Amino acid sequence: MARSSEMPRKQFESMYVDRARHNAVGAILRWCDPGTLYMEDLDITADQKKELLKVALFQYVNRVTQLEVLVRGARWEEALLECPFISLSQCLSKVGRTSFGASSFGSTKASTELFRLSSVLVNVDSEDSTKTVTISHAEAHKAAVREVQPIVVPSTCPRPGDAFVWRTGVRHTDCDLIGHLNNAVYGDLMEDARRAAAQQGALGDAA
Repeated sequence: MARSSEMPRKQFESMYVDRARHNAVGAILRWCDPGTLYMEDLDITADQKKELLKVALFQYVNRVTQLEVLVRGARWEEALLECPFISLSQCLSKVGRTSFGASSFGSTKASTELFRLSSVLVNVDSEDSTKTVTISHAEAHKAAVREVQPIVVPSTCPRPGDAFVWRTGVRHTDCDLIGHLNNAVYGDLMEDARRAAAQQGALGDAA
């Protein structure tokens, strides 16, 4: 089966809570997790794809996430209130022996570009998540790789000695099927930490 020239794409309506500016990062991570849309590019049978979906749920661990938000603040809310329907496309960007990279691109149905996201996922053993295992259908994965522009990550300064610290507990409902804190929750925790820091005056003018 020849791969389509068009990147795999789906459309859905955003949840009402996702339309608030303070939920933007959490919303994006929810929309892209689990990232299995790229599987439409794989030249494998329907039964093989069904088994691979099961592997993705129980064995794929997100190691690295890079996110570029293309609209910020009030513009995020305006874009999603004007058109709450999201168009998400996704593809493979690189494939190794036990891991692979997936790139996701999101816009509103009205063609307002919202974000670019890059993830590196590792295939771990179903019994011991500290051990990595070879990706299934490796050749099909490699054949599906598309060339995408990498996200440029800005440099950061070393962590200051007086950095603000915020602690919270991990809820059972924050965890996924393999007992890990779900990747999509990190965006919400980051925003809660930023809010707590702002309330205590730890961000200064940056708040």
